[in-house]
Amino acid sequence: MEKSDSEVDGSDTAVGLVDHAAPPTPHKVDESAQSIATRAGPQTGALWTALTHGRKYLAHHKAFSATMFVLVAAIVVVSVVTATLWGRLQDANRADAQRAAVLDVARDASIGLTSIKADTAQADIDHVLSMATGAFRDQFAQQAATVTQMVSDSKVDSVGNVIEAGVVHEDPTSAQVLTAVTATVKNAQAPDGEQRHFRMRISLTQQNDRWMISNLEFVA
Repeated sequence: MEKSDSEVDGSDTAVGLVDHAAPPTPHKVDESAQSIATRAGPQTGALWTALTHGRKYLAHHKAFSATMFVLVAAIVVVSVVTATLWGRLQDANRADAQRAAVLDVARDASIGLTSIKADTAQADIDHVLSMATGAFRDQFAQQAATVTQMVSDSKVDSVGNVIEAGVVHEDPTSAQVLTAVTATVKNAQAPDGEQRHFRMRISLTQQNDRWMISNLEFVA
């Protein structure tokens, strides 16, 4: 059956409207890349999860590494400072110990030379000789017999006391000390005793871990 012109025109018009109409706009869905990756398949979702965890691990690892670097650097600095201070303390302790030992020997020698009695003259001289070395010891030993005889004949009774002592020079193997000594000397001519004052310059040297007197002289 033939269609009327109006029907044909209406149909064509409808077709034209359908053909030329804009395609329907799809509904816009706001989805995260992670949800899309998850819906794309289990393998893609697992990959995304691994990448996410990897980024978090790298960030955490970098922060941990930075913290450890700072901590190690701080430990190194503290160790260096501690070692330096400890070394200085050890050096100071050694210097103090050496100075104390030097002063002890110098005081002992000063007292030994000014404390002598007729009854113990030989022992007193031997004590000084035990602290002496080198040319000084040889010279003192040569005079020992004469000094002993003089002390006995004059009935000497002398007691010395160091009132001051100070290190003038020192190094690991030698030192020099000044001492000020007061002695109360009694003898046949002064039975009540006389006060005498002496100053000595004493040179010392270290031998076999001992400080020995290498020279001694009276100074004004």
